[in-house]
Amino acid sequence: MAHGHTTSCLVRKLVTELEVTYNADKYYQIFKNREEVSRAIPHIYRSTKVLEGHGKTSGCKKGKTLILKESTTYNDETRMICHSVVGGDIANHYKIFNATLLVKGNFSSQVAVIAHPL
Repeated sequence: MAHGHTTSCLVRKLVTELEVTYNADKYYQIFKNREEVSRAIPHIYRSTKVLEGHGKTSGCKKGKTLILKESTTYNDETRMICHSVVGGDIANHYKIFNATLLVKGNFSSQVAVIAHPL
């Protein structure tokens, strides 16, 4: 008698909303302009290096030392930034790792992370 085998895929999704007491357009620009991020949160985001394209255009690739290489797209109309891991340390642990920042209004933003472990 044959036994069926099933494959399961564990998907982790984290969505959080933050209250931000800062102008929404300026808040979005901090994360779009990579130079500003390391000044705003240096304990989390030390530095970036643009590997392909221009750092402020959709589709550019950036790398953070010993952490990850990512492809980034921007939507200025909706104030959304999407990061997709394309290599680096995180890619050794996840098949897919995407993070999205959506600045919703003058006082809130949403961060969503979707990860598929290896």
